[in-house]
Amino acid sequence: MFGLFELRYRRIFRRVYRNWNVQKIKHSRKPYQDYGSVDFVQRGGRWAIQEIVIEAYSYKLACITLAHELGHAKRFFQYGKWKKFQHMVIDRRREEGIPLTESQAIFMIKDEACAWKHGRDILTKMGVFDLFKDLFYSDSEQSLASYCRAYKHPNAKHIICKCFH
Repeated sequence: MFGLFELRYRRIFRRVYRNWNVQKIKHSRKPYQDYGSVDFVQRGGRWAIQEIVIEAYSYKLACITLAHELGHAKRFFQYGKWKKFQHMVIDRRREEGIPLTESQAIFMIKDEACAWKHGRDILTKMGVFDLFKDLFYSDSEQSLASYCRAYKHPNAKHIICKCFH
């Protein structure tokens, strides 16, 4: 059974994805899980969100993860095919165990930081950011710290600060 706050977050979750006209969303409540992904499809010569997958143990965290994934979508719509191509190249390098180039590492760090910033902007524009503020900042901080560790770029923190704040 959902508590009063959980119902409130569930309503916000629905509002967020309806505002973005997301056709298909999968949300599963897994304990201690926080994961999201967004996939795109080309319809009539234009890019659209095909599906968003959210795995989060609460609707509060699901709202934050969804806003972050929509932040990725916003950047994708700004840069289109180029961004998709960059991710394909980077994913292939990862699968083959080849280290990323410096510019690819910067791209990934910047992309993640900007997605968090756009996610914050989405929640702010809806007038609900204050409900999520503490969890949002701790979740984004953990996520960005993991990118810093993964890509070991000497200016990672500077890049994040420039994008995120």
